[in-house]
Parts: sequence; C-alpha cells; structure tokens
Amino acid sequence: MKYNLDVLNDKEFEDLCKDLFDVQYQVDFQIFKAGKDGGIDLVFAGDVENEIVVQCKHYINSTYAGLLNKFKNTELANLGAMVPSPKKYVIATTLALSTANTRELKDSLAPYIRTTNDIYGRKRIENLIAKNKDIEKKFFKLWLTSTNVMLNILHHASIYNSDFHRAKIISKARLYVPTENFNKALDKLAEHKFLVISGAPGVGKSTLAFMLICERLAEGYNLVYCDGRISEVEQLLSDDPKLKQIFFIDDFLGANLYDLRNPKNPENKLISFIHKFQSAKNKYLVLTSRTTILNQAQFDFEHLKNSGLTKLSEYELELEQYSVLSKAQILYNHLFFSNLNTDFLASFFEKKVYSSIIQHQNYFPRLIQFITDESKFKESEFKSVKDYVLDKLDNPDEIWQYAYEKQLNDEDRFLLLCLFTLGGNQVNADHLSVAFEARYKYEIKHNNLRRQSKAFQNSTKKVLNGFVNLNHNPHNNKNQYSFFNPSVVDFLLGYLKNNDIEIISILSSAVYLEQFTIYFDVVKNNKVMLNPAIKNELFCSFISRMNEFQSIYLNTHLPSDILNVLHSFFDSEMISNQHHAISLIEQIVNDTFSLDAGEFSFLLWLIGSHEDWPQVIDFIKINFEVLACGILENIEEENDIKYFAEIFPLYGQDLRSFIQNNDNKLILQAKLAEVFADVISDIDHDEPHLIDFINEYGAARAETRIVEKVWNKYIEFIDDVKLSDYFKDLEHNYEFDSNRVISDLQEDYYDSRGDQSFSPRISQEIKSAEDPWIEIHRLFTKKQ
Repeated sequence: MKYNLDVLNDKEFEDLCKDLFDVQYQVDFQIFKAGKDGGIDLVFAGDVENEIVVQCKHYINSTYAGLLNKFKNTELANLGAMVPSPKKYVIATTLALSTANTRELKDSLAPYIRTTNDIYGRKRIENLIAKNKDIEKKFFKLWLTSTNVMLNILHHASIYNSDFHRAKIISKARLYVPTENFNKALDKLAEHKFLVISGAPGVGKSTLAFMLICERLAEGYNLVYCDGRISEVEQLLSDDPKLKQIFFIDDFLGANLYDLRNPKNPENKLISFIHKFQSAKNKYLVLTSRTTILNQAQFDFEHLKNSGLTKLSEYELELEQYSVLSKAQILYNHLFFSNLNTDFLASFFEKKVYSSIIQHQNYFPRLIQFITDESKFKESEFKSVKDYVLDKLDNPDEIWQYAYEKQLNDEDRFLLLCLFTLGGNQVNADHLSVAFEARYKYEIKHNNLRRQSKAFQNSTKKVLNGFVNLNHNPHNNKNQYSFFNPSVVDFLLGYLKNNDIEIISILSSAVYLEQFTIYFDVVKNNKVMLNPAIKNELFCSFISRMNEFQSIYLNTHLPSDILNVLHSFFDSEMISNQHHAISLIEQIVNDTFSLDAGEFSFLLWLIGSHEDWPQVIDFIKINFEVLACGILENIEEENDIKYFAEIFPLYGQDLRSFIQNNDNKLILQAKLAEVFADVISDIDHDEPHLIDFINEYGAARAETRIVEKVWNKYIEFIDDVKLSDYFKDLEHNYEFDSNRVISDLQEDYYDSRGDQSFSPRISQEIKSAEDPWIEIHRLFTKKQ
C-alpha cells in the first residue's frame, strides 16, 4: 500500500521511525529530545553507547540534491565529532531514493554507512508500515490518507459533497491532531447512532466531524451532506439495511437549518429524523452546533428539551478538553505545514512566545490559524510578531474587524453583507449577484456612490480565500459561495448589532425574503435584533417593494411568505395598514398551489389568536372555505394536520361540517393515510422480543400483535393531530403489510444482525507524558 508520509510533521516522522525500527531491529530506541542533536534523532545504547544511531530526514517539497548536501556539509562533521563513533548508522528519509541515490549516499558517508541496507527511502518505509498493521493503526493520519483508504473515501463521498476531495482531506489531515475528543466522539456515535458535536465558534467542531465522517467513508459508508433544511435530505435515508449511510448536518440549529422560528415546528421534525437512525441499520447521523444556539434551542423548544435526545448523545467539545500538549501540537502543525518567511516563523519558536500561546485562556484552533497567517501580521501596525500574537490572543474578536474595515472597499463589504443575509453557506452565484446589484443600485441612488466597472466580479475575486470560498455544485452546475469559516458570520452578527444605518441599507435593498428572515429578528434570538426606532422606515420600504420580492427556494408560495414576514416583523405597523395583508390573502385565495400547509395554518392561527388585525380576520372568515381547502390539498406532515384542525374554532368555523362535505372528507382521509405511512416506518417493533414471540407462538399470532400495535399507534396519531373528536366522522384506511414486517424482522435477525463494529484501526494512541513540557520543548526545538 502507498502511504502519504507528507501528512506527518518532522517530529511525527521521528515517532513513526522509532516504532518501525523498534520492530525492525528488535531493540528499544530512544528519541533524542532537544537541543543540538549532533546527528542523532534515534539512538540505542546496548553493550556500548551509540550502538545504533538513526538520522530521520523528513523532506517535503525538497530534492535529493538538498538531502545529499545536508549530509555532506553538516551531518558528516557531526558524525566525526560523535564519541564514541556509531557502531551502526542508519538513515531514514521520506524522499524517494533510486538505487544510484542510495549508493551515492553510502559512499558520501563512509565509513559510517556500511551497507545500502542501512538507508531507508520512502518506498522501504512504506513497506515497513504495510508489514506492521499495529503501527499503521496508531498513526491515524497516515492510515486515513493511504491509497486504499483514500480511494474508498472519495468513492463514497464525491457524489454528494465537493468538500470531500483529495486535496481537502490531505490539507485537513496535515493540521489535525488526534486527541481524546476523537475517541470519545467515536464511542458515542457507535453507541447512539447519532452525535451532536457542540462548542464555541472555532474550537474544531467541523474538523472533528470531518474526521469522523472520513473514518466511516473508509468503511464503505455513503455520505449525505445537508447544509439546509432536514427535509432536503430526509428522503435520502434509505430503508435498505445493507446500504451504509452517514448523514452530516453542519450547524444544524444555526442558519443552515433555515429558521428555528419556522412555525412548521422543526424541533419535531428533527426529533423524528433522529429517531429513525436509532432503529435503522448501518445508518449514522453527525450534527454540529454552536453551544449558544444549542442552549437557546433547548430553552425555546419544549419538545427538543424534553425528548432528552440532545443530552443523550451530546458531545460538548469544550476548550478545556484540549490538553496543553494537544494545543502545542496544533500550533506546531500550523507552523510546520506553512510557507512562512523564516524570520516570521522563528518568532514562534521562542520559548516565551509558544508558551504564551498554548497557555493563553483564549486559545482555540481557528485563532491559531489566524495568527500564523503572515499576511495578517504584515497588514497590521505591529512591528514585533510577539506583540502582534499576544494582542490577537487578548482580543480575538478583532480577527476579522481589521481586515473588514481597513482592507476592503465599499463594494467588497456590500458583497459580504449580501452573502451574510443569504445565509453565508453554499449560496448560488446568481442569487448573490442579484442581491449585490440591488444593494449597489441602492447605494448609488441614496449615497451617491460611483459605479465601478465589473464591481461584482472584482469584489468576488478580492474576498475569495480570505473571507469567502468558491465551490462548484455538480447537481445544478452552479458556482456557490460560502464564508471561509463560521467566525465571519459571528463577526458580522456583532458588527451589525445596533448598527441601524447599515441595517436600513441592507433591508431596504433586499431582493429575497430570506434576507429578512435568516439573520434578522424583532426579538433577541441569536440574530440581529431590529431597533423599534427604525421599524417604520423599514416597513415603508418593504411595502413599496412588496410585489418585487423573490425567494431563493423553489416551489415556494410568495404571497403567504410575504404575509408571514409582515406579521413577524411589522405586526404593529400593519394595524393601520391591513389592506396590504388583505391583498396578499386575496392572492392566496386565487392560487393555493404550493402553499406551505403547516406554515400558513400557523400564521392564520397567530392572526386569529391576537385579533390585532380585525379587518384581515373578517376577510379570512369570508374566504375560509377556499383557504381551508387550499391548506388541505397541500398537507404533507403531521404538524400540518394539527395546525389545520386548530384554526377552525378561531374563525368560528365548524370542522365537522367541513368534513361532512364528501370531497373534503376523501381528501382528509387520503392525507391521514399518507402521513401515517411515515409514522408506521418509524415504529420500533422490539425485534429481539418479537423474534422470541414468533418462535414460541408462531408468525400468525405475531402478526396480530403487530397489527394491534399499529392500530393503537394510529389512534394516538389521530389524537396528536387534534382529530379525536371527529374519529367517527372518518373512515380509517391505511396501508400496512404486517406479513412483510415479520419477514423483514426474521431476515434481519438471522442475517448479519446490525451494523459492523467500528474498526479498531482508528484507535489513536494519544501521547501522554508525566511532564508534557518535555515533549512540547522537543517540538519547538529546531534540530541542528
């Protein structure tokens, strides 16, 4: 097998060589810890000192000529000064060596190298790794990027997500430091089938999730990635127990899940979705969430909190869980795999600097990525790297502020703010372009800005790879833009707080309704809160453009969505302007196709409950029959039915009379059967006990038991959707094949029975030392 040794730093390569040569020579080598090594990386002292001396040369992006010169000009002299002289001298290098190369090295280092067998180039080292599987398992990054494993990962991921490609995996693996976080997260995922990784911005949630997913992909699992609503991937969850799938939802309670306040009750959808994984075979779910949003969600949503699901498998990735050695290794990897200027790099190897960084209370991986970026230092006003680094550690909130305010022009900032209002993640280029042009025209008209040629193209080029990443989506053949990392969103949330002038400009030039709903709100909800003082101005602007708004989502119903925004943001302003709402409802009456049944029902419930819009309520009463039929035709899930049933009494309407209309009755019965079919698929038939029951009493009695269980579940379902009082008014027919359930249970039980256990090869041996600073000083001590 071919291994990518370039993902290891020089100290990791020394560790690898020690393990390999311990086995190869049947001795216990010692690693030369720090200071001037005198030509020693590994040494074994048996009967005599320096019985075996090993020199490890980890050369990345270098040449054989450079290696040869190093040995001739430095190492040969070191060997001559060594007392006693090495009895055996061994070279290990990550460079590929030809036969001629090994002979030349042997001749150049005579008499210390006695045979070419004492020279290990890349191919010989790879062969040793392949022969020692325990060592391969120990070095997770090496295993992950090996040829066979990488091919398996790419095969199962490339269809779904462009983030999982060779260059991305290798770049992340290089910087990754396996810690106890990985092992604990892996155990929880194996136990519960789903995992919530939470923590503050920048602590490494997505990186940990990325590595967990790579491990599953390597085991033949297919990746399903979601950066939006759960409904977008829910239908991709296969019923086939032999199909291996791992679902990944990044920032699942943040902007990427659309809107927590969506009246379709997303917490119930989330709970239902998670429940499916607990009973499904060969299916796993990984989610990430910022701690503040997770806590807010559990406070806001009673079902999510009471379900216990977030606590059952919550894995809090807290800063304290990084040991001081792990922090040092993360810092060292960022330095080792960089192309930094020698003087800038040298500053981090000063004991006071690296010690201050890894012990600082504000240490987190994303901040390390920032302070090791030489361009950021050059653009700052600091003359000393140490002063610059310590200032950024003391003031982490300034990471993006300086670049945003000092390095970008107006057009660049407009672009970033448009991307922000559109969610900041996988935003189609055409949507971003339209939003940018609207903002640009607004600034030209209201603030006398002069139009620059190709402003959108120039700004996208300028912010790429600094603030923004660009990916191509093969599904729709479109380019998509995302923020470089979520900390940009966190910065903009803080930047816009109480910035009324900027908020007015953003929302007064908005084209898409989502520019209002994703990151703005009228209450404090981890979003930008609108100051009541500017609401009237925003309302006037919104009303003047009401017929021009668009949506970034397909198959949406714009009139109902616009009405929803008016009620959410401008409830009080609409009291004296109810004709606008009536106009929208009139449009809905004339066209109910693609109406979101749950959302619109809930909106009608809100309007009817508060009675602040009496004229609107009267208009709804007049057109209630048409609206109710429109909602009924578009019902898709359980909550849709519940909200539908609850609006009737609010508007003085009789649901029983509505059901007695035969057409309405037939549609409602069909919808109940359709929605209950999804409920049936989630029922756990208690497999082990049922198998015992079948063996003792036979399949026929087992079928009766299952049918009764499903019927009881149906009665419970009817109660949940608020239709118990109308049970006798309806005919209850749903499709359910109890015989198929029995057959599937028996087949699964006597088959392989469940998921394959997690491969032990990813069990990372975490370094531990009585004094971690010995290893830390070894990391930051340059070999001579």
